[in-house]
Amino acid sequence: MKCKFIIFLIALTSCTHTARSQNNITLSVDVEKTPEMGFVISYLKESMIGMDFDDKGHAEYRIEDMDAIYLTLHNGFAEQKTIYAEKGDHIQLSFDGESMKKTLKMEGVRENIADYLKNVKISGPANKDFALDIKDFVKLLKEKVKKNQQLLDSLTPALTKESSKFIKLEKNRIKYMLGLSLLDYPRMHPYMAKIEYTPGDDYYNELKAWLEEDLNSLCLWQYRTLMTEVPTFIMSRKTPIHTPYEKAMKQMEYINNNTKDEQVKQNLLTIIANNYIKDAGIQKSTELDAFYRKHVTDKELLAQYQQTYDSWAAVSPGQPAPDFKAVDISDKEFSLKDFKGKYVCLYLWPCVSPAIQQFSELKKLQPLFKKKNIVLVNLSIDNKKDNWVQTIQNEEAQVGTHLYAGFDKHFLQKCHYSAASMVQFIFIDPAGKIIELQAPLQSSNMEDFIKETIQD
Repeated sequence: MKCKFIIFLIALTSCTHTARSQNNITLSVDVEKTPEMGFVISYLKESMIGMDFDDKGHAEYRIEDMDAIYLTLHNGFAEQKTIYAEKGDHIQLSFDGESMKKTLKMEGVRENIADYLKNVKISGPANKDFALDIKDFVKLLKEKVKKNQQLLDSLTPALTKESSKFIKLEKNRIKYMLGLSLLDYPRMHPYMAKIEYTPGDDYYNELKAWLEEDLNSLCLWQYRTLMTEVPTFIMSRKTPIHTPYEKAMKQMEYINNNTKDEQVKQNLLTIIANNYIKDAGIQKSTELDAFYRKHVTDKELLAQYQQTYDSWAAVSPGQPAPDFKAVDISDKEFSLKDFKGKYVCLYLWPCVSPAIQQFSELKKLQPLFKKKNIVLVNLSIDNKKDNWVQTIQNEEAQVGTHLYAGFDKHFLQKCHYSAASMVQFIFIDPAGKIIELQAPLQSSNMEDFIKETIQD
C-alpha cells in the first residue's frame, strides 16, 4: 500500500531505501497505520519530501552533504515536530499514523536537544513594535534575541555534551529568525507609525550589520533567506526589480561583489542559481548561467547546479516529451504515443477547485484547438481515482479527453511539475517533442501563445 498524499503538501522527491553512510543523515520511519494525509519531512524551507511507505509501513530517506540540519516532521496538516540531526546520524521514528504526537518514539536522536526543541518557543516582535524607529527596533530585536536564548543558555552544559555544534547553530537560528523581521520593517513601519516612510541609509546599514559570513549557518533556512533577500532590498533601492530573473541576477551580482568568504560566496551563488533554474527552467537563463559558471569553481557545487540544469535541458523545446501511462473511464490504457500525429495540449491537474475551474476556460479555446489540430488531454494526477471519476461527470468538465494517471512522482519530476502551481499545461508537437513545458495558464495568454507558436 502506498501512502496517500495531499497535493499541496509535498514536493516531488522520491524516497527510496538507500545505503547508509557516515557522510549522510538517514531517517527511517515505521508506522502502524499509514498516515491518511501523508507524512512529509522538510528542511531548508524549499525542500519538502513526501515519504513512500512500503507494505510493511516502512520508509527511509537520506540527506547528503549536510553537516547538521533541522528537520520538521509533518503528519498531514495537523501535526508538526522539529528534530535536529548531524552527519552520520541514523534516526529511527515509529508512530501510529493517526497521531504522531501521542505515539511517536524516536531512536538515534540527542535526547536533551530533542527535549529542548520540544519546549523552546521563539517569540518575535509584536506588530506595535514596528512603530519604533529603526535604531530602536533593532535594539528591541537584540533584546529579544537574548531573551529567546535564555533557555538555551541554561541548558548549555547538557546540550554541549551531546553536540558541540548545536549551541552556536541554535543561537544563530534564533538570531536570524528574528532578523527576518527586518525585511518586514519597510512595509510595517509606515502602517504602525501612521507616517509616510522611505527606508534610508540607517535602515540599509542595520540590514547589513545583522548579517555575518558564516559557512556553518548555511544549513539554516533563516540565514539563507536573509543572505539572499537583503541583496534584493539593497539593489532595488537604486533600480526597481520587476522579474524573478532580474532579482536573481541582482542578488548574484551583489553577493559576488560584497561577500569576502569565498566558500560562503560560492554557496550563496549556487543557492540562488539552483532555485531560479528549478522554478523557471533554462530557456531564458543564458546570462545567469554564464555568470554562475564564471564565478563558481567548487566542483561539488558545480555538480549540484549541473544536475538541476541537465534535468531542464532534457525537457527543453525540441526534446522528446516525457511519456505517461494512464487509463480512461473504462480502464482502457493510454500513453503519449496514442496521440502521435497531432498537436497535444497536456493538462496536468488534481481534483481541486482551481484546477476544475480551468475547464470552463478551456471550453472557450476549443474552436482554436480544432483549427490548429490540437488534442486536449486532461491527465489527472490526483491520488484518488474515485475523486477523478466523480469530478469528470460534472458538466463543466465536458471538454477534451479525460485520462487518469494518478500521482506518478517520477513522471511529474520529469515534467518539473510544481505543487505550488497546482496545474500545468504542456504543448507537444505531432512527433511527440516538446513545444513548451509550462505554457501560460490564463486562457487569453494561452490563446496568444497558440497563435504565435503553432502554425495553421
